[in-house]
Amino acid sequence: MKLTAKSVLSRQRNSVEAGRAAGAEIVAAFATPPKLVLCYLTVNYDQQQFLSGLSEQLGPNVPVVGCSGQGVMGRGVVHEDGYAASLMALGGDGLEVAITRADEIHVDTRAKGAAIGQKLRQAHARPPKVCIMHYDPLCGVDLDVLLSGAAPHVEAPILGGA
Repeated sequence: MKLTAKSVLSRQRNSVEAGRAAGAEIVAAFATPPKLVLCYLTVNYDQQQFLSGLSEQLGPNVPVVGCSGQGVMGRGVVHEDGYAASLMALGGDGLEVAITRADEIHVDTRAKGAAIGQKLRQAHARPPKVCIMHYDPLCGVDLDVLLSGAAPHVEAPILGGA
């Protein structure tokens, strides 16, 4: 089983062009479309425009997940100012991907965490080896409660950020 990965770091200021360029780099690195793209952007970008440019290159069937942040990391660098995008594309026959979401996680948090964990577990024939979770810290959620709902179902390390 093979796993393929490509990381891209961009400092371009034009949101749509930065997305297009990142997408083009990813497409060039894969023989078949990636199964997942993790995408992190500084808050300066127009996220809709960046994702539009990225999707033009990747096509409509490649899931893109991530979040905005004050800074991003790439190989050997951290950018905390201006325009910065960091992406990691993953693919290959050794990778299974499932994506789910829950809204208003600050309400009935443990049950929503459990629902997330159950959906992710049901999407795989085998338990996942890792779970990447993103959430909005401004919503007021108690992350420990959310994770305590999800963890028994996922049975894997849960990574991620806000």
